Amino acid sequence: FHTDPAAAADADGKKGSGGSSKSSGSAGTKKKKGSGGSKKKTKESRASKQPVLLATRLLRQSLLSSLGRVLDMSDSGITLQSALELANLPEGSAIIAGSTMAAAALGEVWSGAHSWNKQDVDIFCTAKAAPQVRSWLVQSAKSMFIGFKDYRLGMTDDSLLYTVDTKIHHVEHYGSQSENFTDRGEDLDVETLEEYVEATSEWGKDCQKNYVAWKWQNSMNFDVLGIEATNKAYAIKPDKGGSLPFDFDGKGNIDLVVAKVCDDNTKKATKKSGKSSKKQAKKSKSASEVTPFGILEDFDLTICKASFDGKTFRVPEPHLVFARKTTMEPYRRAVVESYLKHFPKIKGYEAPAAQSKIASATIKSVRKEVPDAPFYRLIDVAALVPDRYGDPDEDDVFALYNPMYQAKLGPPIQFHNWTKKLVDRLKKYQGRGIEVVEA
Repeated sequence: FHTDPAAAADADGKKGSGGSSKSSGSAGTKKKKGSGGSKKKTKESRASKQPVLLATRLLRQSLLSSLGRVLDMSDSGITLQSALELANLPEGSAIIAGSTMAAAALGEVWSGAHSWNKQDVDIFCTAKAAPQVRSWLVQSAKSMFIGFKDYRLGMTDDSLLYTVDTKIHHVEHYGSQSENFTDRGEDLDVETLEEYVEATSEWGKDCQKNYVAWKWQNSMNFDVLGIEATNKAYAIKPDKGGSLPFDFDGKGNIDLVVAKVCDDNTKKATKKSGKSSKKQAKKSKSASEVTPFGILEDFDLTICKASFDGKTFRVPEPHLVFARKTTMEPYRRAVVESYLKHFPKIKGYEAPAAQSKIASATIKSVRKEVPDAPFYRLIDVAALVPDRYGDPDEDDVFALYNPMYQAKLGPPIQFHNWTKKLVDRLKKYQGRGIEVVEA
């Protein structure tokens, strides 16, 4: 289900006109009476479509009003007017989705009264469109880049990070320029918002070289696991001629989720098939490009796939969503159910090596019950990494932060953390009164 009344009206008009012409034409070659009957039928058909079109327009207005309230209460700086400006970007290149759209579809506001529990606003875009989206955030939403906020590949970190297969390359965080000026202006010895934006824009000019490149090379790029993050296609930069205010110590609740240039699975399949001609390579590249909707395909809860691109609302399974129900992606549901069943009860802290062994044993049991789930690739790659350190003491800093050690023990731990995130999100939505079907 999606709402785009302009397109619907256009399509309705074309169908009506074409149908009428065809009916009267063919009938006119026979009898006038037949032609009249056809015209009457066409009028009835048009009349029957008008209530549907009117309902679509009314629903769109309701969704727009609801989305406006959700955005206003988020204090993100993104307004309904700026959200509508997403329509100026290339079609299908950027959308708002996730909990913001789930709340808007239900006509609810999930933001709390405090800054720490405000509604996150999740924006999904292609790598190619990212510079335009950043400039839209800066110019229309008066936002600023505040970094990645995931630091390093910690052995006990509960962040998803990069050791579970995903179509997402990275997530950038943004915050309100005015809110951050209020919090940071005095520390930086700037007296006006304009001075703050000017100073942080200068930092933004060098953030790719001084911050992003180091960050990606040291915490996202794992050659051993085949995880590549340093491609220039992902450079953090604004649209041509624009600026990108950057404050690493800033705060905010906007997540810009940037898709990979191409789908790893499609890339591997293409390589295996041996395609080599330029024409085939170009066709393969086009087919493997990840879109925002491609990212949504990997969402666990269907209600979170609701989206808005500045023009069209898309609500999957509307008969469930508007009844406060949602389905869960089958493989994720099966993996969560199996993981919870096999994970042992543990008391107290476990060292990274022990954590990895516990998670690996649990995953082994899960794979017997859910063998076809597409989440195990990096687990298998990690199993091939030579174990150079055995079980080092947890205080052995060199071992714990050595890339080979992380590549060996990290994926099972992060698989566990990923499963935990699925469980946490499931409980969060159930706590909001949303029934997760068959969960």
